[in-house]
Amino acid sequence: VLGGNLKADLPAPQPLHPGWDALRQAWAAHPVVVAGNTVDGEEALVLEAWARARAEFPEVRLILAPRQPRRFQAVASDFARRGLAFRRASEPWRSEPSDWAATDVLLLDTLGELPAAYREGTVALVGGGWTWHGGHNPLESARWGMPTLLGPGYSNFEDLVLPLKAAGLVSITASEELGDRILQVLRRVASGQVGLRPDSTPAPLPPELSGALARSCKELKPWLSSFR
Repeated sequence: VLGGNLKADLPAPQPLHPGWDALRQAWAAHPVVVAGNTVDGEEALVLEAWARARAEFPEVRLILAPRQPRRFQAVASDFARRGLAFRRASEPWRSEPSDWAATDVLLLDTLGELPAAYREGTVALVGGGWTWHGGHNPLESARWGMPTLLGPGYSNFEDLVLPLKAAGLVSITASEELGDRILQVLRRVASGQVGLRPDSTPAPLPPELSGALARSCKELKPWLSSFR
C-alpha cells in the first residue's frame, strides 16, 4: 500500500489569464464566496446562503463554477431569471475595473480555471455533497489555506476529507447551515481575525496525504526500465 493521494502532489495551478486583473481590482475590497463543482440543485442552495450573507455584508461577491459544462447555459438562464448582476467567464472580458464594479456574480463557465480561481475568494464551497453523495476534490481550495465548506456527502473523497478535516482545513456543513457558516467567516474578516484573501503560499497539507507520487515512481521505475 503506497498511501497518500496523487492529487496532493500536484503542482500549483497555472495563473489565471490577464483579464482577471480588472475583476481583481474591482473586487479588491470585497469578500468573495467561491462555489466550485456545484451539481444540480446546489446552485439554489448557494444563492440562498449567499443572499443570507449579503443581508449583513452587502458587498460580498460570488464566483460560481458548475461541475458539468452541459449545465452552464441552464445555470446562466437561472441567474438571468433571478435578476442577478452577473457575467459569464466564457464571454469577452472587460478590461477596466470600472466595467466590473456593478457585477455581483461571475459564472465560471470555463474549463480548468477553478483551482486557480479559488485563490480569489474569502471562503470556498466545494459542491457535490449537498444534493449528491460523492463530493468533489477539496484540495483545490484547502491548499490555499482558505476556509472550505463541504456537504455531508463526500464518499468519493473520504481519503482526502478526513485528514483535511482533522487538520482544520475543511468543515462539513449541512445545507441549512451554509449561510450561517459563511457569515461566521465574514465576521472574522470584518474583525480582523483573518485576512480577506488567503496567503499566496500554499497551506501545509497533512503529511499522510503527501508523497504518493514519489512512492509510485519508485515502484514503477523497475518495470519501466524493462521497456527501454
